[in-house]
Amino acid sequence: LDEHPGIVSQLDALGQDDLAAAEAYLREGIAANPRVPQLHRALGRVHAAQGRAEDAVAAYNEAIRLAPDLPAAYLEIADLLSQRLNEPARALPFYEAVLTRDPGNGIARY
Repeated sequence: LDEHPGIVSQLDALGQDDLAAAEAYLREGIAANPRVPQLHRALGRVHAAQGRAEDAVAAYNEAIRLAPDLPAAYLEIADLLSQRLNEPARALPFYEAVLTRDPGNGIARY
């Protein structure tokens, strides 16, 4: 998302009150640009905010598949798995992947 500020501003404009519109916007973007990992990552965030954790996991995994060196996606999926789904063992490989890509990441070390 950091590399695509237009996506962020569009999602900010939709706000947390209209997650369905944000999801629709992202799905349109993904249909037109399926190989943009930031769109999948943003969809993961929307799904997480909607309480659709497993859909969020799937979207984050697709972002990771498209951009294996994107530490933020690993961190977001790890936090979702460990904190929201209470599955620390499932989250651990993602935290390790963050540290492999960003050894100084204090959040992943915690």
